[in-house]
Amino acid sequence: MSVLFEKTTIKGMELKNRWVRSATHEGMADPNGPPTQDLFTLHERLAKGGAGLMITGFALLSPDGKSPFPGMQRIQTNQR
Repeated sequence: MSVLFEKTTIKGMELKNRWVRSATHEGMADPNGPPTQDLFTLHERLAKGGAGLMITGFALLSPDGKSPFPGMQRIQTNQR
């Protein structure tokens, strides 16, 4: 188990440990898709908590990919 606390490197990116926070749907974006202060605060807390790598939740790239779950982040700005 101690190996989880050792530094590691992935494709030249050094991680302080081997803890990975996997992608989840936080549902914390505003109704139009931009991240909210609550979402920034969540990621700040996770980073301070010691995760070596955080993979953010899914984000909408095209209206065709919109999830039925509220609060999905949107990267695409042209809304139809």
